[in-house]
Amino acid sequence: YANENPPGHAKSSWWWKADTRTATLGAFAGCLYRHVQVTSAMETLLDDLNQLKKYKVLYLADIPYISPQRVENIKNFVRNGGGLIVSYATSLYDSSGILQDHFSLEDLIQVKPAEKTSELTKQIDNYQCMIGGPNDLYLLPSRGSKQFSDEWADKLIPLWFYIPVDLIEGGEIIMDIVTGDGQRPFLPGITLTSYGKGRFLYSSSSIESLFYETNIDVTGDLIEKLVNIVSNTTAPYQLDAPSTLIANMSQKDDNHYVMHLCNWTGEKFEKNDRYTYYLAPLENIHLNINVPDGKKLASLDAFPETQIEQKVVGNNIDIIIPKMGAYQGFDIQFTDLKE
Repeated sequence: YANENPPGHAKSSWWWKADTRTATLGAFAGCLYRHVQVTSAMETLLDDLNQLKKYKVLYLADIPYISPQRVENIKNFVRNGGGLIVSYATSLYDSSGILQDHFSLEDLIQVKPAEKTSELTKQIDNYQCMIGGPNDLYLLPSRGSKQFSDEWADKLIPLWFYIPVDLIEGGEIIMDIVTGDGQRPFLPGITLTSYGKGRFLYSSSSIESLFYETNIDVTGDLIEKLVNIVSNTTAPYQLDAPSTLIANMSQKDDNHYVMHLCNWTGEKFEKNDRYTYYLAPLENIHLNINVPDGKKLASLDAFPETQIEQKVVGNNIDIIIPKMGAYQGFDIQFTDLKE
């Protein structure tokens, strides 16, 4: 995550903002609320390729400046199979905070700032974001894209502050920016490209800051979807539960995992110094844990002890928790699968 906004970078409309911090918080919240295993890391992670490669997906939600060495480390990360999500103005500024005419990650993300022709300027002036009605702009899956299921086909995602870009040869537009009148494609919204063993996408809109400011469900769903698109590996678990259930899996070694489920005890509107005196229990939580390749389940212990329904189906451990309060943990141990 980044903390500093170059001069002129931060934007606001009504009472909402789009800047480096809201984008970072929105990306993190989008993953956390959709039960995607996530950590928030300082930019210095990009200096150490050995540390970076421990992760499956790197999410750069509006990081204005990225040094040449970090750019190379990111390329190596993707080349070796890592997934990458780049949003909004990531790598569009230089070390002095000056807006560039290209992305430092251009060779990777395969987009460039669009040339401001008179026709494009006219269109930008005629259509706005988050105003509602025919003069609004939206994100919509591109016709023919195979990255989205049928349920996304007619699902309009509100557009937030965006950067007009052109696609460079080699990339694929998977979501268009479309007009409210007739859903006409206007500009590339989200693009997808492959590099080496990995895949990455670029979002021209600061959708993460929009999610942080508004908690619009479909925007959070899109953040989860983008992570799944670029990931080359199966997620360690899937969780069907309200967003207030915070999940985290830790690993001691190849055979020992611990799953933590925490019912959100904090103030629901994320205000400081608020006392929450009642915690609503959660019911019928469905947790699915993927058994690593070459392993089988040796033991699964709940702590504190609680009534659960458990079964192993193929490479999946299905667990149903009828009811839980503040916390539930699971100690999971595997052993080698012998033919």
